[in-house]
Amino acid sequence: MTRTQTHNPWSRLPETSPYVLPEDAPALFAFNLRAAAKSKYDLSLFPEPYFGLPSAPVVLLALNPGWAEGDAIAHASPVFGSPARLSLVHQLESYPFLHLRPHLSTPGASWWQRIAKPPIKAVGFDAVAKNMCCVQFFPYHSRTFGSTRLSVPSQQYGFGIVRRAVERGADIIVMRSWKLWSAAVPELRGYRNLHFIKNPRNPTLSLANLGNGFNALLVRLRSVGAPVTFDVSRQ
Repeated sequence: MTRTQTHNPWSRLPETSPYVLPEDAPALFAFNLRAAAKSKYDLSLFPEPYFGLPSAPVVLLALNPGWAEGDAIAHASPVFGSPARLSLVHQLESYPFLHLRPHLSTPGASWWQRIAKPPIKAVGFDAVAKNMCCVQFFPYHSRTFGSTRLSVPSQQYGFGIVRRAVERGADIIVMRSWKLWSAAVPELRGYRNLHFIKNPRNPTLSLANLGNGFNALLVRLRSVGAPVTFDVSRQ
């Protein structure tokens, strides 16, 4: 088993595109040379290995950041680009969940506002935006996830965040790819605070999609709740 990487490698992300860590570059460039267009990783976009406080009481496990029309414009703007860099080094204050920040208008924000709308409605925007963390299995953007065999060194840092979440007893929600996650972080197997999304293609955090896990999510978020300062329903 690969040892958990404790030093954050993302402080070394290049200042200009392609946005890829030096240790990840050989495998990614080789993959992109032979991959179909829909599976290529878009290295002109900021990687998103995680967002939210790594010490959050609720941790979501996803596959990799997707790709949408409008991402290039959003990532080129300092309105998103500056917070994206701060997120990589855990210095995004006030609203650490990169895609859940007041009045943010990007493809990623629209997606996450929809996915998180049920708990936001139940406990308020601040409680959700400030107390959830999402860790991506693979940190780079693509239209579709192209290969379960491709791995890069930087993944180990994200896996370490998940291991520490298990150690402190966080509620962990598997949004996608349980097989990959359970192989990468065996500590998840049999973990008592683990919940599964029923429909990974539409991973809305809802009662219908989470069952009892939704109630556990609300209980955890209410215990650290904060007043609502932003109404997502108006977006």
